[in-house]
Amino acid sequence: MIANSISSLVFSSNTIMLWLANQPLYAALMGILTLTSVWNHYVETTASALIDKIAVYAVVIYGAYHYFAYTVHYKQTIFALFIASGFIYYVVLPQTVDPQTYVLVHGALHFIASIGHHLIALPTLLPQDIL
Repeated sequence: MIANSISSLVFSSNTIMLWLANQPLYAALMGILTLTSVWNHYVETTASALIDKIAVYAVVIYGAYHYFAYTVHYKQTIFALFIASGFIYYVVLPQTVDPQTYVLVHGALHFIASIGHHLIALPTLLPQDIL
């Protein structure tokens, strides 16, 4: 769906923030996720879905590493966003029948995940005394 391709572009903000925070691996993973997500939602093939899932899991795993290694503030908020993302992906989306509602919920999933990764990366961008 083209609308979910567009909502996938929200991950480009994470890529830029991570690049500015001197986190090149995390930025590269997020950039790859942006590209695979846009591509997958545009072409919607089995191969594109698999490649996108690999990118999603890579970002989730590296984000979890950052969460445990560097995140001091907002841990409960980040965890709540992670649980919300999982709930939307595994419970809400599979039960969503209406295509328009599916697009909106999936777009919300992109936005929630993006905010979570911004909060995870925030300590690497800002001096600790600001947080």
